[in-house]
Amino acid sequence: MNGSHSRDRILSRLRQAPSAASRAPANPLSPVHGDPTRFRQLARDNHIHCEHCDEVTQGLQRIRQWMQEQELPSAPVVSGPLLSDARAAGWEPGPLSDLRRPHSVWINQSWCAVADTGTLVVLSRPEAPGYANFLAEHHWLLLDAGRILATKNDVWAQWRVEHDDTLPPAVHIISGPSRTADIEQTLQLGAHGPRSLNLMLVGR
Repeated sequence: MNGSHSRDRILSRLRQAPSAASRAPANPLSPVHGDPTRFRQLARDNHIHCEHCDEVTQGLQRIRQWMQEQELPSAPVVSGPLLSDARAAGWEPGPLSDLRRPHSVWINQSWCAVADTGTLVVLSRPEAPGYANFLAEHHWLLLDAGRILATKNDVWAQWRVEHDDTLPPAVHIISGPSRTADIEQTLQLGAHGPRSLNLMLVGR
C-alpha cells in the first residue's frame, strides 16, 4: 500500500512538472557577427593571403593579375556559381580535370568565416565538389565581408537560420594551406593539399 502511494506521488509530480518544450529558451540562439580586423589578423597568422575588393568581378580580375605576377601559365578552374563572373572578367575557366596539372588554381566561394580562429567555412556542392579544395596547388576563396561570424557555434546557428535542419553534403573548415612540420620540425607548405590559400573579401 505504501509503495502504491509513493508511486502515485511520483507520477503526480511528473505530471505537474513543466515540459521540456516549456523549459526551452523563448528565442533560439542567434548567430553573432565577428570582428573583421581580428579575423584578418588571425587568417594571416594561419598563412592565408588576404585581399579586398568591392565586387566579385573586380576580385576575379585581381586574381587574374596575381596569377600573372606568379607566372602561373594555366587558366584557373572556377566553381559553378562564379563561372559567369569569371567570363565577365575575361577568363574561359578550365575543367575540373585541370586541377591535377602543375600550378593549378581553384577559385571557389567561402560560405562564411570564423573571426576567433581566422577560419574559412566551405560547403561541398555539385557545382563545387569538396575534393577540388584539396587538388589544386593554389586555392582562392571569395567571401562576402558581411559573413564573418564570431565563433564556430555561430556557424551552425547561421546555418539553421538559413537552412533549418537540412544538412549540406559536406562542410570543410579550413584554417590555412596544407602544412606539416614532421621533417626536422621545419614547416613545409603544400604537404597534403594546396600550398597557398588565398582570400578575397568582397564588399564592406
